[in-house]
Amino acid sequence: MTTGGAFAQPQDAATKTATEHFKSGTTLFQQRNFGAALEKFKASYATVPSPNSGLYIARCHAELGQNKEAYNQFRRVIAEAEGRVVAEPKYKPTLDTARREIEEVSNKIALVTVQVQNAAGNSTLRIGATAIPRDQWGQPLPLDPGPVDVVLDTVGSPPISQRHDLRAGERKTISIGGQVGVGLPPPPPPRRKSGTELELLPISLSFAGVGVAGMVMFGVGGGLSMSTYSEVEENCPNGPSCTDELIDRGETEQLIANIGVIIGGVGLAAGTTVFIIDVANGGSSSDAALPLNVAIGPGYVGLKGEF
Repeated sequence: MTTGGAFAQPQDAATKTATEHFKSGTTLFQQRNFGAALEKFKASYATVPSPNSGLYIARCHAELGQNKEAYNQFRRVIAEAEGRVVAEPKYKPTLDTARREIEEVSNKIALVTVQVQNAAGNSTLRIGATAIPRDQWGQPLPLDPGPVDVVLDTVGSPPISQRHDLRAGERKTISIGGQVGVGLPPPPPPRRKSGTELELLPISLSFAGVGVAGMVMFGVGGGLSMSTYSEVEENCPNGPSCTDELIDRGETEQLIANIGVIIGGVGLAAGTTVFIIDVANGGSSSDAALPLNVAIGPGYVGLKGEF
């Protein structure tokens, strides 16, 4: 494990220790004890960094089904081997092997490149529950197949969230972001009265209510009057033999019915008139008020006002 170029020459003791860890890891790997082998290869690399021990770290992750970790480790091995292969040609087979095996691993995961648009200084990117460092934005990220949420958080703005269903072997580019620094939308402006609003509608409905009440009064009074009339015909066939009380009651009921029909007719007519005037004026009464009053007097029920 000699080094050259810009890499410092390791001490003999460190090289010996790294070699021992590497040999133990190789034995465990051949025994398919990948968890223990992984720890040995990590110890070897921590003692003397070498693309060879880095390659076996990636292989152990792949054998353990840790495909995302394996992919990232293969990338590190490729970058390191490319930087050393000119001065140390012995790492050329390691580089070629890492390039081949990273393709095998990438077919088991999805590679997602997230392009963040208009990011603010306080924007953060999350994929699932994992925060993605800024230096990895725009870089292929290994993700497990299945549904995943991509969320862009910016202080002062609502989060932007996307959900994607990923497939094994998929290569996908996602764009997320937009206008930054805009908070929640402002409340809508106060409602302005338009020329089509019916401002006199409540008055029209009030008159209509009076009209309906009058018609109910007419119906009740008329019904009682007819009942009394039938009673008079049945009990007083000769007219004069009827009691004054029965005759007075009939006359009172008939008067109630007459008053009810007058009030009902005037109320409904007034409500209709006000509604028509309101529609004709475009529903606006701000320029000129329309004073209307119900006038009730002896023998008269009607509207008073100026048009």
